[in-house]
Parts: sequence; C-alpha cells; structure tokens
Amino acid sequence: MTLVNRTSTISSIWLRRGLLCLLLLATVTAVLGSTPPHHASAEAEPVRTTPADGELLTRWPRAIAVSFSEQIDQDTSTLRLVDASGADIPGTSLTFGPDGATMSIVPPTGLPNGTYNMIWEAHSAVDDAITPGYASFTVGTAADGSVITVPSTGSPAGGPPQWLETVSRGIALLGMVALVAIWPAWSLIVRPAVSPIWRRAEKLVHQVNLFTICAVTLALLGSIFEMVVIAQNQMGGSGIDKIMNTIGQTRWGYAWIARIVLIILLAILLALNAWWFIRRRPIERIATWVVTLALPLTFALASHAWDEPVGRAATVAANYTHTLAAAIWAGSVLVLLAVLMPSLRGIGTDVRHQVLISALSRFGGMTLVTWIVIALTGIYAAWLQIGNINALTSTSYGRATTAKLVAVAISLLIVAFILVVVRGRIRRGDSAWSKRLTIVLGLQAALVAAIVMATGQMSSLPPARDVVIEEANQVSIPIPFAGRPSTLLIAPGSTGINHLRLEVPGGYLPNETEARVHISLPGRDDLGEKDILLSRVSGNNFEHHGSEFSIDGEWQLTVSLLEPGFPVMTQNITHTFGDEAPAHNLPGIPWRFNPLGGVSAVLLLLIGIGGVFVAAYAGKTPLRKEAGGLGAIALALGVVVLLQARYDPIIAIGGAQGTIDENDLLMVERGELVYTDACLSCHGADLRGDGPLANTMDPPPADFSAPHTYVHPDEDLVYWVKNGKQGTGMPAFDNTLTDQEIRDVLAYIKNRQQDMGEEATVVQAEACIVGEMSFADLTGSFNHSIHPDTLRGTPLVSAADPSVDGDTQNDILFTIEQLVACTNSGNALQRLPLFTKEQIMDMFPMGLDARLTALTTTGAQPLPEDAQVGLDDVQSIRQLADGRIAADVVFTDPAGVGISLDDENPLITHATLVFIWDDDAGAWLIDEIR
Repeated sequence: MTLVNRTSTISSIWLRRGLLCLLLLATVTAVLGSTPPHHASAEAEPVRTTPADGELLTRWPRAIAVSFSEQIDQDTSTLRLVDASGADIPGTSLTFGPDGATMSIVPPTGLPNGTYNMIWEAHSAVDDAITPGYASFTVGTAADGSVITVPSTGSPAGGPPQWLETVSRGIALLGMVALVAIWPAWSLIVRPAVSPIWRRAEKLVHQVNLFTICAVTLALLGSIFEMVVIAQNQMGGSGIDKIMNTIGQTRWGYAWIARIVLIILLAILLALNAWWFIRRRPIERIATWVVTLALPLTFALASHAWDEPVGRAATVAANYTHTLAAAIWAGSVLVLLAVLMPSLRGIGTDVRHQVLISALSRFGGMTLVTWIVIALTGIYAAWLQIGNINALTSTSYGRATTAKLVAVAISLLIVAFILVVVRGRIRRGDSAWSKRLTIVLGLQAALVAAIVMATGQMSSLPPARDVVIEEANQVSIPIPFAGRPSTLLIAPGSTGINHLRLEVPGGYLPNETEARVHISLPGRDDLGEKDILLSRVSGNNFEHHGSEFSIDGEWQLTVSLLEPGFPVMTQNITHTFGDEAPAHNLPGIPWRFNPLGGVSAVLLLLIGIGGVFVAAYAGKTPLRKEAGGLGAIALALGVVVLLQARYDPIIAIGGAQGTIDENDLLMVERGELVYTDACLSCHGADLRGDGPLANTMDPPPADFSAPHTYVHPDEDLVYWVKNGKQGTGMPAFDNTLTDQEIRDVLAYIKNRQQDMGEEATVVQAEACIVGEMSFADLTGSFNHSIHPDTLRGTPLVSAADPSVDGDTQNDILFTIEQLVACTNSGNALQRLPLFTKEQIMDMFPMGLDARLTALTTTGAQPLPEDAQVGLDDVQSIRQLADGRIAADVVFTDPAGVGISLDDENPLITHATLVFIWDDDAGAWLIDEIR
C-alpha cells in the first residue's frame, strides 16, 4: 500500500510538471506568433539634414537634403521647403541620391532671408512605414542673424535667499560708511567745533576711539559675512571650496581682498594719529586721508558699474564718487550722534550752544557739497541702471530704488529741519532743542541705515534696465513642478531661432538629471513631433538653442524633468509663436563716455563744486574770488570735456548688440557682405585702398594695412562711416547702413587687419603623417548616425570651467597642424581621417558622389609653394559644455584650396573648429567647422 501511494504521488508530481512545461511552451509560442518580424517595425528614420537642424547660415545653401536610415520609396516620399508662415516655396524640384536613402531639393534664387523649414514624409521602401518630420534653418544677415539674449531670471539656482544677500551687503556697506566718515567728520566738523571744550579732550578722544573700534569691527565682520553669503552662489564643492573659489577666482573676490587690506590699514593709521593735535603727525594724517578716499573704490569695482561693457572707467568713477560722497555724509551723521552728542553732556548751556552751532554749520556745508555730488552722480546712475518709469515700477531693482528715494527724501527734510529750524533755535538760546537734537540725529541715523539696506538690495539685484530689456526679448513661463516650481524662458519667443532655458530652483540636482521639451504643432500632422534634450549648463539650468519653432502657430510643449530616483515631473504648456515679438516700453540709450574724457570730466566737476563751496564760505577775502573763479572755470571745462567724451550711440548701446567684435565670426561674415556692397569699390578686395574707383579719388581711399589705421578708436571710425570724412571722398552712410551694419563692417575690417603684415606659418606637406583612409572606411562614413551627445548647428556653450590642460592643447594643435600639412600634400585620403564621420557627411551631403570620387582617386600632388595653406594663429582653445573642445583658428589660403574639402564655401580663413575625442583613432578629430 505504501509503495502504491508513493508511486501515485511521483506520477502526480511528474504530471503537474509536464502540464506546466506545456503551458509555458504555449505561452511563448503565442507571444512569438503575435510579434511581427523585426523588419515590419522598421522606419526610415532621418539621420542627417543639410543644413543641420537649427543652423544659422549667412548665405543660401546650394541644396537642401535629408538622409534616412534605410532606402525610401521614391514614388511616394516627399520633401518640401516651407517658410515661417507655413506656405510652400514654389519652384523647387525633388531629386534622390544614388544611395536611395537621400532626397534633396534645390531652392529657387532670390528668396529673402528668414527662417525656413524642410518638411518630409518618408515612405520606407522596405515596408509601408511612413515617417513625417521637419528640420528648420535660418538664412540671415545683420537683422536675421543678430545675437539672441540668453534668457535668465537673474536668480542663480541653489544660491542664498535674496533677503540674506540684502542684509549681508547692507551690513558691509554700513561698516564702510561708518569707517570712511571717521577722519573727514572728525577733521572737518567735530575737532574744529570742540576747541572751546578742550578740557574734555580726553573724553572726546575716548568716544572717537570707541566709535572707531565699533566701525572697524562692523566693517570687517560685515565684509566676512557678505563674502560667506556671496560664496554660496558658487555651484559644487564644500563651503570652504566655495569661499576659496570666490576669493581667489572672481573679480568680486579680488576687490574684497583689497577692501579687507584697506580696512585693516585704515584701522592702524587711525590708531597712530594724534586725535586732538591732528597736525603733529602729518605723514599719518595724509596717509589716513589717502586710505579713507581709497576704501570706497573697492565697492565701486565690485558694483554694477564695472559690468558696463562701454564707458566702464567713467561709470566706475561716477559710482566711486557717489559712494564716497554718500559715505562721508551718512557717516558724519553717525559720528555726530555717537561721538559729539555724548561728549556735550554736563557742560554749560552757552558753551554747548557754541559747539553745536559751529558743528552744525560745518555739517551743513559738508551736506551741501556731498548732496550736490550725490544728486548728480545718482541721476546718472539711475539713467544708466534704470532708464525709464516702466523699469522703475516693474522690477525689483526699481522698487528698491523707489524705497531708497523715499528714505532719501525724508532724510533731506530732516537735514533741512536740523540746519534751518534746530540750528536757529539753538542760536537763539533754546536749550530744549539742543537736547532734542540727539533724538533728531537718531531718526536721521535710522534713515541712513534704511538707505544703506536699500543700496545693499540694489547691489544684489540685476539692474532694472537689463531686466526689462531681457524680458522684452524673452517669454517667461512658470512651470509648477511639484516641490520645484521652475521657470521656462524662451528668447525671443517669436517664430525662428529661439533660446530655451529651464531654471530649476532649490538644491543642486544630480549631474545625471535630464530636462526635455517635447513639442508639436496641433493641426500640422505633416510636421510630426520633436523631443528636445536640453543641455545642462551652470547650476540647475538647462538650455537649448535652435529654430524648432519655425512656423507661426500655437505650439504644444511638454516640459519634463528626469531626476534619478524620483518620478518624472512633467508639465504641459502652450505658447503662440508669431512673426513679431510684442512691443515693449524700453529705456533709451544712456550716455556713455570714453575713459580719459569721462574720468577727467568727473574730476573737473568735483574741483568746480569744491571751488564754489570754498568761495561761499570764504567771506569777504581774496580767496573768495580766486576759489569762485577757479571753480567756475573747472565746472565749465568739466561740462565741455564731458560732452566731447561722449560715445556715439552706436557704441553706447552696450552689451552684445553694441559690441564691435572682430573675433565674432558671424559678425565678421555679415560685415564682409556689407563691405562688398558699400566699401570694396573704393578700398579694394584686399583693403589696400586700390578699388576700381580709387583712381578717381583725391586723396586716395585709406589703405587699412597702414599702421596709422590701426590706432583710431571705435568712436572715430563710427563717426567717419556715418558722416563721411572731411577733406576726402569718403561719403556718409548714415542713411544707407543700419547701426548693426556699421558695427559689422568695422568688425570685418578689424578682423582683416589682424592678418595684415603677419607671416603665416606654412606646415610643409612632408609633415603630414596621417595614414590614408581606405575606400571601405570612406563608404562606411555615410552609414553612420549622428552621435546623440552633440547638438549640431547649435551655439557653442562653454563649460563652467572652459580651461583645457596642456597635454590636450598639444593634441589639438597637432590635429590642426596635420590638417594644414595634409591639405598642402594634396592627398584627400590623408585629410579625411582628421574629420569625424558626421563632419564628412556635412561636407559631402550626397555621399560618395562624382566630386568625392574625383578627390579620392586623383593622384596626390603637393600644392605649389605660392598656393600652400598657412596657419596664422590659434586664438583660443576652450572646453564646451557637451564635452567637446572648440578652437578659433586663422588660416591663409591664397589659392582658395579650402581646408574643409567643401566646395560650397571653400575659402575659410577664420573658423571655429570643434573637436571630439575618438577612441578608435586615439586622437581629437574635427567634428564641426563653424
């Protein structure tokens, strides 16, 4: 019985196992049977477009092409050229490449500049799969290719809260104000006024020493507190690392070090001075004045004034003068309250009144001078940093300025009350008001603290002018991610090239975090959809630059943030892209001044104000006429010099829009077009003054290779282009060229002048040691998809630390030298291995066509000596945010051979070469040529 049961149990177990196996086998068979063959899900995916998606071109391309991952049906596949309004461009003809996977169209001639789209519908020749899609590009000159302001909210992610920055900067400023005013207030107000109470000298000196200790302590601790808070804006590293990086690697840090040194030096000098007998130690007295006057300069060098790209020296001089005058006046209030008033307790009423009348009279004179200076420099600062009522009322900087102005207005009323009412009452023997003066000065000191705190907030915020201009060039869309409410900024927010920036506040996100924007245009199924991966830049900020929003309409955007270990955060938004951005009430262009004239004018105006003040208080003495006359002359000269030093508005616009940058390749290319149209006929193709019309002009046109043409300042060049040059045949172009075109053509001329008179380094053909590429490898170059880590055709964003180590620089320079040497060798199969497959596809969009076949099969012949390419200069080598390296290179190419093998634009003399490391080649290869 036991044996039977055991046998039955074993049989049951094997039966169950068999049924389980049959069930698993049936399930697998069903799944496999329901899964279509692999080729059935294949689609003809686009692997490459020419021009690249989002590319900005200065000229129309010869052809527009799209290559796919497999062959496409030539009978049903389509490729169209469409403008920004969505209208098809007529006059195009569709052709297919010999590989069966490329289709292209030739654009008609005469098309205007702007943003265009190539829209395709690819029908796979392998199956019935249909792939819609689009890519956009922009053809632009001065207007269409202007620089887009990179959007920003101005709030660094992960930094300290705004209130903490305001408090830290305000405390540091308050310490500086108290310290700077000690010696001027004591020497000019307190010490002369207290002569009648010499018996109280010891108490007065004790009071001023105590005040000095407090001021030095506040200045030092406030500055250290400010530095610790500011350092939190640095991203990555420990707290100590942030502090050390701020001190040792930033302009603000250098100014902070100078501030600390001057605070300590001033404290030592104040300790060495003879407070009561101040004339006994002249060296210490003079040194104290020098250091006192120098300390506010460290604040001016770290202020918004230094950020002005045009007229910086004059702006810093005005800011320094404003800071010094405000510190002397505000600090004098504190000195009167904390030093003078306590020392007058217990003395007779008559002596007390005598001292107060003298001190208030001197304080009134100082107030008059300092407030004239404060008003003049403050008005200019407001014009420069704010500009109009809209900027004043709609920005945080403007609101802080308004609060400061209210406190200043109340403070002025109190000053007037002190100097007119209180002093008058004391003069008439009213002892009650001589005691109430402490309360009035205390109220004035509270207003001083409020003014200083408002100034601290202003210094921690971006200027109102910059904010409203930036907001006019962008759209700000709140993204309410759960726990991380963020902001998506789009600049300019109209159809065409746009810059996207996603700012995520809060703690620092892991490096693996991704931000994506999925876009579609409802109602336009022919466009398909796009998924944009935003590049990580500094902090919790992600950016992308391109022309995906290339057709007018209301676009649907899905913004996603993928943080490792957390659920994906998404938000759907819509934005209407039109052909024009909305109009904005923007500030006008402020006056800016050249360094020598601007600083000299500020100094003359100060001398003039001082002379008038001395004349007003000199009484009926010869000094009155002398000081008054010299002051009036200085004021007049200051106004004249100021007017003469004013920059032309073309230059004074400031920022990227007002720059004449000879190293900006886009600006140089635009300037070349302007030069060809407007200047070449007189100045010649080589800028030597030998154009076709040169013989008809007396004197002849300028030869820009002459040394004297290198030294003219930008303002002179702009003036001559706009108004012509007197005594020559140079015409005026004010009504012919736009301001941007004038900047562009001057950038082109200055760029060309860099090469004149310099000998290029010719790398001989024998130096080319690159192994020849085989035909099999060459054919394989056209079956390679774009590497996903590179956004081709988009602006080159530098890494947070763009420095490149020495070994890598040497490797980059070797590749550049090999490029020149192999070009001079005439062997295309030696040149091609220096490029990535992606760049080879860029140079030969139609694949292994007749031109490439001829280049690679014709016997290699070294270039003649007079036709060899030269290497003029490698201007910079920098790390990019995407891991690649960019180098700005200047070539000479007398025969127009072309270093890129691209016959579309072979003559490249200035280029940015983008390199990427290739493990197979063991070298840095050229991935893009800009």
